[in-house]
Amino acid sequence: MVLAALAIAMFLALSCPILLMTAGLARWKKTVPGILMLAAASLTCESFAAEGSPQQKHTVLLRWKPSSTSNVRYNVYRGSAPGVHPDKLNAVPVDGLTFPDTNVQSGKSYYYVVRSVNAAGRESSDSNETLATVP
Repeated sequence: MVLAALAIAMFLALSCPILLMTAGLARWKKTVPGILMLAAASLTCESFAAEGSPQQKHTVLLRWKPSSTSNVRYNVYRGSAPGVHPDKLNAVPVDGLTFPDTNVQSGKSYYYVVRSVNAAGRESSDSNETLATVP
């Protein structure tokens, strides 16, 4: 952003005196391009300021081994303390053996467990707990 502002300032510093010194041009013909350049420069600076630095998105990709019981799906749970997993992350049971948790924050630690779900909708007990710390 600083480099863009410097480049715009240098452009204006060089082009405005040239416009003002041009002989034989009416005052309005000198003023209008200068105003347009200033407007363009201010719009450019605003867009740089509005964008800022992009926030980094993080994902925790969970993988687990299949249950020894056949024809099961899985529910994924998360918590912020060991042994406590109040947040169910999936709306419907997962068919595969992976799950991406995209709703994580940088600098935080999360504890995960997976539970298998049979055809009747009954869940197993928790899997082994795993910890993920997001950078």
